[in-house]
Amino acid sequence: MIRIRQIAAGVALAALLLIGGSRALAAAAGTEAGCPTPLAVVVLSGPSASQRGLVLVFTAQAAPWDATPPIAYTWSPPPETGQGTDTATYRWAAVGRYTVSVRAENCGGSATDSQTVQVYTTPAPDLAISKTAPPVAVAGEPITYTLTVTNQGATPTASLLITDTLPAGAAYLAGGQLTSDPLAGDQVRWSVPSLPGAGSSVQVTYTVGAGITLVNDDYAAASGEIRARGVISVETLLVDDYVQINRYIGSTLSSGTSDSRIEVTLGTASTDTPLTVALLQLAQPTHALPDTMRFADRAFRLAAFPARAEPLGGPMVVTLAHSSAETESDLALAYWDGRRWRTQGITCFRYPTVAAVACTVALPDALGVPSPLPTVPIAGAAEAAAPDDRAGLIPALPAPDDRFVSREVVTTTPAIPATAELPPGLARGVA
Repeated sequence: MIRIRQIAAGVALAALLLIGGSRALAAAAGTEAGCPTPLAVVVLSGPSASQRGLVLVFTAQAAPWDATPPIAYTWSPPPETGQGTDTATYRWAAVGRYTVSVRAENCGGSATDSQTVQVYTTPAPDLAISKTAPPVAVAGEPITYTLTVTNQGATPTASLLITDTLPAGAAYLAGGQLTSDPLAGDQVRWSVPSLPGAGSSVQVTYTVGAGITLVNDDYAAASGEIRARGVISVETLLVDDYVQINRYIGSTLSSGTSDSRIEVTLGTASTDTPLTVALLQLAQPTHALPDTMRFADRAFRLAAFPARAEPLGGPMVVTLAHSSAETESDLALAYWDGRRWRTQGITCFRYPTVAAVACTVALPDALGVPSPLPTVPIAGAAEAAAPDDRAGLIPALPAPDDRFVSREVVTTTPAIPATAELPPGLARGVA
């Protein structure tokens, strides 16, 4: 009986060994053909705050610890070094809050983790202030100033005071608190209880009216002994008219009435970004005219914002109404190229039934870099300007120092039939 039991026990042991051996073989086979230990978690570690410009090291730890290799690591945003590995380095030049994330993945699973990093300039509060305003406005149109104060340091500010001195010619309308200081003049003020650091900012606005061009350069922010002053002068040009054009839509500017009316029809822009173009009549041309030209009592300026090279989708057409005293000769445009008056790229004709001249303007490509303040005077001329020595004309907005004058010419353009379509704002009559 005892012997039988021993044999039975031996059989049971052998069976146990056989079962265990089968499992080991199955595990070995799975290592070759499958993924026995999928990745389940990844933990990201690294600094949560730092001064700008320093190299920061971040590491990723995958779990379980025996996750089946290989493990791929993808960092976002792309690091300076370490993409694809478990250690990456970053460096930021600008203050702010940045997010670093990592994705770890192996044959059986993936996981992600992220961390926010505050980048600052100094441990103490560090203030900066900026200001924006519309580049142009017409008389009576409200002008809104926006001031932005940023704390670039690591520590939040205590009480923050923001001030802006009203520019000459501005009439306060709304926003902030208007105060009058015998030394500082009229100021608009705001009080902010606190401003966090690492690039946190606060914006305040106020509105004024104006009858002249405004230049605003006296604005500041302070928190105790920590101060910041505005360093950029903000100008809003008061104009007679302004429009926006883009790749799909052109528009027409106009100024004046009756025999002083000026219209500028613009083609489309060359990009999708809207371009603001403004028209301002002037009392006198900004460049002295030669003896061969007489001023026709009108001048105007074109301004483009933002200032950039901006060819138009077609020539611009300038239409000038004129008085009956000017009908003895035809008015035609010429432009100032920075050295002298020229006529290249400008073709004019006179409407036979109204006191108006229309000029098609296609400026040389060398003049395709616009300025915030290109000027367009109008004058008369006894003879044509010197021939232009440039070629390759493209339609473009006026460039820096481009000026336009009118000159007296004998038109060779065929007369326009009485049924011809007239420019907007002009009535048919007898010239």
